[in-house]
Amino acid sequence: MKIGHISDLHLGIDNYGRINPETGLNSRFVDFFETLEFCLKTCVERKVDIVLFGGDIFKNSFPSPTTQKMFAEKISILLRNEIPLIILTGNHDAPISFGKSSPIELYESLGLPTIKVVSKPENLRMKTKSGELQLLCLPWPTTSNFRTREEAKSISREEIAQEVVKRCNAWLTQQAELLDKTLPSVILAHVNIASAIFSGTEKRAMITPDPTFETSDFRLDGIDYVALGHVHKFQNLNENYTIPIVYPGSIERIDFGEEKNEKGFVIAEIKEKGKTEFEFIPTNARGFLTIKIDVTDSENPMAQIEKELKAENISGKILRVILKIKKSDETAIDKQKIDKLLQKAFYLAKIEFITEEEKRRKRIFVTKDENLQDSVKKYLRKREDLSEHQDKILEKVDDLESRISQE
Repeated sequence: MKIGHISDLHLGIDNYGRINPETGLNSRFVDFFETLEFCLKTCVERKVDIVLFGGDIFKNSFPSPTTQKMFAEKISILLRNEIPLIILTGNHDAPISFGKSSPIELYESLGLPTIKVVSKPENLRMKTKSGELQLLCLPWPTTSNFRTREEAKSISREEIAQEVVKRCNAWLTQQAELLDKTLPSVILAHVNIASAIFSGTEKRAMITPDPTFETSDFRLDGIDYVALGHVHKFQNLNENYTIPIVYPGSIERIDFGEEKNEKGFVIAEIKEKGKTEFEFIPTNARGFLTIKIDVTDSENPMAQIEKELKAENISGKILRVILKIKKSDETAIDKQKIDKLLQKAFYLAKIEFITEEEKRRKRIFVTKDENLQDSVKKYLRKREDLSEHQDKILEKVDDLESRISQE
């Protein structure tokens, strides 16, 4: 049985893009849908039996009508080819308020027999062209509902997260014992696992207030493959064991923190019980490129900058340039010429000048008329050490403001 394993689409992201005057669509917004189309068409060409979406379909829990329409158009590729699709709820898809529906639940309400949306733990059997597949589905284990209960009022957020993990593991163990041991079986989960390497860094995932699992929690008898979502870097967490426990990563780069990560999805094939092979399929994800040039020792800093920029392959990439210069050379830098040299880039995120004489950070003052987004931007301009994470921070702020406005 062949399985297409795709996760962390984050449809709706439009950072580092421009509006196409002919279509009215943001160029970066379109990138994500074109990449998704490639993934789905590849699944059709490779004759997969089922496709699993591991969560975080949209960038937030209130996607625009355009985003939802285009997503529906893309998944119709699977419908036309009679390939079942399981869509799992991720943390970005989960509504902040209790009782509200996730936007992806809309697609199951259409009553299409080959689409199943999972927003709570569920033990499923799906019919495919190659027979039945058993799935233990674990969406993002939110702690918000648990915190409203009386029993949670006297314990910390960290203790709540630990209790959520304990309950999820008990459910997985119980359900695994109920599986038909002769049928192919998969766990589909949108979770944070402690041993995972986060995208853009070689540091291990640190313990956070969010529920954090261990790899061993998913090494259950009878399971042939564990399809994960949440972490944006492709990795198999179980290399020394038989069962692959795989994050396919995101299909597109989100920001400069993912600049050096290859993007793609996974096709797994259960050859027989206990024997599963998988292949990482790279996508043609938009390239990010950081160019750092140090001209503090140069006699002709502008000439050196020009030479080094011309040597870079910037065509079609999202670009940021960091120039380290002497304070006395600032007036010698031709910024218009630099802009002209960078015209082939898909998008120029920023040109940052760092002088030898670093100024001490000053306290940031904001006015009562400034919104949250403006205040955070002002703060980030003084925090060069956070430049790599700036876009993610601003996206979170935008998400927070939108959620507040809905309340």
